Amino acid sequence: MCIRDSINAEYMGIQNLKKMIAESVLVKGNATGAEVAGHKDEEKRKKAELLKDFEASGKMKDQRINLAVLIDHIEKKMQEISRNESYQLGDGEKQAIGKIFSSLDKSNRKTITVQEFVNGVIDNLAFCKAKQTELQKKNNDIKAEIADLNKQKTQEEANIGSFQRTLKIWVKEAKNLPPMDVNGLSDPYTIVTYASQAAKTRIIKNTLNPNWNEVFSFTVIDEKEKIHVAVWDEDTIKKDDFEGTCELEIPDPQTDDQTMKTEWKVLYDEESRETTGKINIGLQYIYDLSLINI
Repeated sequence: MCIRDSINAEYMGIQNLKKMIAESVLVKGNATGAEVAGHKDEEKRKKAELLKDFEASGKMKDQRINLAVLIDHIEKKMQEISRNESYQLGDGEKQAIGKIFSSLDKSNRKTITVQEFVNGVIDNLAFCKAKQTELQKKNNDIKAEIADLNKQKTQEEANIGSFQRTLKIWVKEAKNLPPMDVNGLSDPYTIVTYASQAAKTRIIKNTLNPNWNEVFSFTVIDEKEKIHVAVWDEDTIKKDDFEGTCELEIPDPQTDDQTMKTEWKVLYDEESRETTGKINIGLQYIYDLSLINI
């Protein structure tokens, strides 16, 4: 049984037990719950009648009874009132009676006297009302939690339905770039292009070993399309100088686990094909939201 079903069962048991006590189904007489709660004389009368009912069944007021005997007595009384010999208390009703029994068993002897139950069962109208309110609040809280989870699930399904495959490119750093300025250094930046999309890092002044540490996101259109990386030297007077390039391929979904992976790629001159340094690039291909936490 799940938590919500258990709470519902106990809640229904409390409701039924409250009704049983309030409508005096355990005792003779026709007083309502309001009369029991509002008149001390009526409470005394009902306690006396309930005690007499136990005595009639062979259980005296000072006799100690356990929970099983108590439940059996109430079941028999309900069979008599309902004229249904097969009547049995439900799990929720037994659970509710057990709560009252435990509240009266202050010495934890697992038994109480008939007199203690007679006094407690009438006095516990307030207990039933408070417990009913508590269980109703728990039930409402669970309903609200379930509603939130369903809303979240619906949103996640909507996100997956509109999901576009994404390629994250981490332009980390480069080293041993060729000097392009008179001071023997460069002002390098990187341009990454994929299909019709492009991104540019910031410019880092006076270095041959720049550290950009920037991440860009691209929408994947064609997994066979290559990623082009080009490093340039900014020149404020003339055209920017080309420092080197390399190409990368989108990870294969058949073998890739959708985590970010970095590697050093050799940069080369497009015309001479000579190496012009290295660049550290990371790739993460997100192609299935159900397989990743992002």
